[in-house]
Amino acid sequence: MLPVLEKWFGPLDTVTRNIDARSAGGPGSRRPPRLAVAVPPRSNWGGYSRPNLIVAPRPLSSGLRDPDRATEVTAFLAHEMGHLWYGSGVLSDMMGEPWMSEAFAEFARLVFIEAELGREAYRDRLRRYAEAVAGASDPRPMREVSTAHPEMDALARRRGALMLAELREKVGDPLMARILGEFTARHAGHTVRGEDFVREACLTAGVDLREFFSSYLDRPPA
Repeated sequence: MLPVLEKWFGPLDTVTRNIDARSAGGPGSRRPPRLAVAVPPRSNWGGYSRPNLIVAPRPLSSGLRDPDRATEVTAFLAHEMGHLWYGSGVLSDMMGEPWMSEAFAEFARLVFIEAELGREAYRDRLRRYAEAVAGASDPRPMREVSTAHPEMDALARRRGALMLAELREKVGDPLMARILGEFTARHAGHTVRGEDFVREACLTAGVDLREFFSSYLDRPPA
């Protein structure tokens, strides 16, 4: 899983060094990153991640022993590992601008599914996300969707992942990996806003992508 995500987001040890530097107020260590997965005895909420920890909800953890649920579990872990780059690494206003964390973590899930199950499984997941977005009862531009919105999952997490998947199609895999990797390396350990990503994606790509991003950030789903 880690090689797949590092292909898109860059080396994880670069992120952990920057997190260490932020915490210590000085240069980060060169220790290898360590990651634990915990399953609390009582948990009815969704999973979450911290710089060195992924907490899995107990209902999902049963899949660790069930081969039929292996894909569901590993896809969940890919999403939470994506937060090591965007969420714990590159910080953002999670409450007011959740797409800046959740869209990237969901893109991590998508590219892992593609690597494990193939292109058709990836495209099937995109179709399901598009259906979830189209079915939203209170559609809004992504910029207006906070964590308080009851349909944040569809309108920020899944629509944001669709935006990144479309960006990938527009610029191609090598340039997409460069956009994500350079942004991560530059900003891990620091707080950014959506407009920072838009601006730097345009600079890295060498083309004006503002209208493309605006179609998601400033307009509700069609």
